[in-house]
Amino acid sequence: MFQDFLARLSPEDRTRLESIGQPVRVGARERLLARGDPGGDVYRVDEGTLEAVDRRSRPEVVLDVMVPGDVVGELAFIDGRPRSVDIVADTPCRLTRWPAAALWTLLDSDPGFAVNFWRALAEEVTERVRFLTFNAVTGGLRGPSAPDVPSDGVGEEEVEGPAREVRDGLAEADRRLRRDPADTDAVGSVHGLLERLQDAARALDGGLRSPEARARLARTVAREVHPYLLPATTAHLCLSRPDGFAGGGALCAHLLANDPRGDGPLAAVVDAWLLGLPRAAGMRSRAIRLSEIGAEALSGHTGPVRMLLIHSAHGPLLSRVRPLLAAREGEVGIVEPTREALASLDVPVAGFGPRLRVRLLQDPLADLASGGSLRAFRGQDLVVLDSLFDYLPARPLAQALRVLRDRLAPGGRLVATALSPASDAAFWRFLLDWPVIGRDPRTLVPVLEAEGFAGVGVHETEGAGLVLEARAV
Repeated sequence: MFQDFLARLSPEDRTRLESIGQPVRVGARERLLARGDPGGDVYRVDEGTLEAVDRRSRPEVVLDVMVPGDVVGELAFIDGRPRSVDIVADTPCRLTRWPAAALWTLLDSDPGFAVNFWRALAEEVTERVRFLTFNAVTGGLRGPSAPDVPSDGVGEEEVEGPAREVRDGLAEADRRLRRDPADTDAVGSVHGLLERLQDAARALDGGLRSPEARARLARTVAREVHPYLLPATTAHLCLSRPDGFAGGGALCAHLLANDPRGDGPLAAVVDAWLLGLPRAAGMRSRAIRLSEIGAEALSGHTGPVRMLLIHSAHGPLLSRVRPLLAAREGEVGIVEPTREALASLDVPVAGFGPRLRVRLLQDPLADLASGGSLRAFRGQDLVVLDSLFDYLPARPLAQALRVLRDRLAPGGRLVATALSPASDAAFWRFLLDWPVIGRDPRTLVPVLEAEGFAGVGVHETEGAGLVLEARAV
């Protein structure tokens, strides 16, 4: 944020910089900058809210939100590249503008100021790079590596041997199912082989002290069995990551649909088995309960609606609440990590009433730890959040919960999902490269209470699903 950038300058340098600033006012929904405009001028938001909007998408997507103290264009001032998005005022805005020519003149005429200016800008950019690095680690939606669990250890052959036997067994079952897809004995054999593979994954998880040994053996096991897992749609979506990260919208939509698919009869049997695992069952059951609680909260709310839905596009929530919003007024913010997820909302959001404003924002899950685009939202009656607890470690999770608490009005309601520890975790992590953080339901109440929530309730659903409710104090 530019206020942090200004804080890096001495009072004398700040005064010099402010002396060449020009006041600018922009009305609500007016465009400040257009995509393709030449870069150069720098703006600071002094009052109001700006949005960086990609209007090439249908519906248009908000990529970032700028609040008082934030800056627009300091990097384009350096390289002069054209603006890549439209900058539009969400509310009436008062800004300070530093024309590129005046700023360069000041820098050229005062070497001392220039040294301090470039140093401060370098520090600002460095912080952004560090933040992006944090997002790459946590925003890639990958859970942490499994802890190095002390144990008596297992021999490598205790993992590799069963993997080879499972491979050979799946090859034989594949031949039988191609001859007769209704061969129940072959289907039962596949289920038994996959259970044995799951046992090998658990042994891999808990029986080796060295993370390096676990990783090496996981690659060996995967090499043996992936040819028989990958044709199953669930396995394919886990490993190919069409959304660019683990646990993306395409995979979640497939798990929720619970429709086994794959390339060939063996793949369909494998997919059905994967869809029956506790994690998949938990994601389906928690999505249903999440939509029920969200609908109950809206039904009991009178007056204008202020609601924020985060990473919930692939579930049944929107379909459930849309009839309840048809005649309401207010604002609904919908935040998703990809443009594809937001584009899929074109039809669902079309059913909302004409007095209800819908704002679509693209923001990675990990950005919640710093506020991201959510900084523009205040006084929300309801925040519905899917998946946050699945991926963020304890410290970023606590930061994100504080951000969400600050988005809520006093007494506003938070509804979120989580997963409890389950017997299939090692299978997903080692063989399908989809790690998540399973959380003991008993630990979630104090976690939320420590971040300023009260009335915390935890609903355990089928499989490994959890749904949390709480109110902002």
